[in-house]
Amino acid sequence: MNLKKGLIELKLKFCHIFFVLLLINIFSCSKADLPTYSQDIEKDTLIEILVDIHLADAMLAEKQLFDKNFEDTKISYYNYVYKKHNITRVEFNKTIEYYSYNPAEYVTIYVKVLEKLNRLNDELGNPTNRNAIPSMEEIEEIQDSTKTID
Repeated sequence: MNLKKGLIELKLKFCHIFFVLLLINIFSCSKADLPTYSQDIEKDTLIEILVDIHLADAMLAEKQLFDKNFEDTKISYYNYVYKKHNITRVEFNKTIEYYSYNPAEYVTIYVKVLEKLNRLNDELGNPTNRNAIPSMEEIEEIQDSTKTID
């Protein structure tokens, strides 16, 4: 049980770092000359997939130290997630690529992913520092401020 808590806590730290990098990406992107991509996976499904991928990453973080066949293990974990959600790696990658060109939407998805991961963490009896995660109001303020920059 302590290992699960530690893994989820570690994964939440990675998610927070990713989230901050994603916010930085919002400020550095320009809308001009962006290619258009389609999203193959619905938002609600993508949220569930990302939660599962982050949980797999947390489990893999521990295995990386001891697993001689780590790359194969990682691929099998990700393939399990894709199969569980009835998608392909190509569909997942195309959807992530779509959101990389639509960072404001991606941020709102990741807020929901972090909320789900935090709930899981809380259910394991390991309360999360809520101050590390911006609220939707803060996200909307950031999005509004980027509109004036364009």
